[in-house]
Amino acid sequence: MKTKYNPSNMKKFQHLLIMALISLPFLSQAQVLDYMDIKLRIVEKVGTETQPLPNTTLNITDVGELTTDDEGNVNFPYAIRNNVDPRVSISLMSNEQRVIKPLDASIALDTAREEMFIEFLVVNMANESAQFKKRIRDLERDISSLKAKNQLTKRQLEAMHNQLIDTILHFENIRRGLESEIEGLSFENEEQRKELEQKNQQIEELSYQIDDLTAQLKEALQERYHQKKVHYDDITSILASYIRKAKDLKNHLAWVKHYAAGRGTQNYINAINEYNDTFKEMDDKRAGHIASVANYWEKTPRIARDLEDLYNFTVKSVHAQVMLPIFNDLLEEFAKQRPKKAEKLAQEASEPLEVNLRDLERRINRVEKGLRKTLHEL
Repeated sequence: MKTKYNPSNMKKFQHLLIMALISLPFLSQAQVLDYMDIKLRIVEKVGTETQPLPNTTLNITDVGELTTDDEGNVNFPYAIRNNVDPRVSISLMSNEQRVIKPLDASIALDTAREEMFIEFLVVNMANESAQFKKRIRDLERDISSLKAKNQLTKRQLEAMHNQLIDTILHFENIRRGLESEIEGLSFENEEQRKELEQKNQQIEELSYQIDDLTAQLKEALQERYHQKKVHYDDITSILASYIRKAKDLKNHLAWVKHYAAGRGTQNYINAINEYNDTFKEMDDKRAGHIASVANYWEKTPRIARDLEDLYNFTVKSVHAQVMLPIFNDLLEEFAKQRPKKAEKLAQEASEPLEVNLRDLERRINRVEKGLRKTLHEL
């Protein structure tokens, strides 16, 4: 028995097939690669102290609603997905408290670890002083302005924000301590009245001090982060340019027979000139690059040593011992008009050169990863 052809059924099948094909990329993008155990803690600023925020419901992005225990803790597995920035972001299901640290109530995760302990600091603004509220507002405004300028990375902004928050909290605790001392005075005699006057003056001076220090710190951090980004971009750019020019020159080995015969030789000469220009620029900059990394990445001195080793390997092992002899010898064979000898040299040189360039690329990737991973640190 033959099945009767039904056009409407075919259209339905085509529609389902198209929808399935469209959804495949999204399924791929959402693929879970691994899980990380997250130990999250919520603490609240209360006066000059912090204390756990118990039994508080919060919404965690990509996880859902969870409630902290009596110690302000909540644990959960976090799904690490491809093409998704791994970070935990929360929002409190309360209008009383607000998260002031970390920035945007969001923390980036280190996917190389199996578990992470992370902490969020919240405050009840109704219990805070007018000066504290103003400084938090000013900081939020400044961070938003820096975001708009797009000169700093997200992690640099987060680190800057955290340090400035810590500075504001430190001075706020000092101010509260002075106010507590004032409350303990009875003003029964001239000596206590003078002490009151001194305490009020200290509070006023402290206010100017914190505003000035916060402004200076923000400017210094901004400049420092900006300089780190400038040096990072320059280092990675010249290394990428060098490996690209070296590979381009290596690819010309396959055409040596034609060049030796006078066909397309100018393309080969152009490639050599471009390589030489790039090498000279890198060699001229390398001492400055190493010094800059030693200065701006001083908390991880290993990176400066790795960069110096990388430059030494590039200049001595790749350029002086491989690139220079190979291509100088080839030019000599061209001058002597010996195409077969030039072709033999090119064939013999191709594999060792490929091995050296692969090794160089691995070293470059390792150094770039170290620079990038610590780019946001102070």
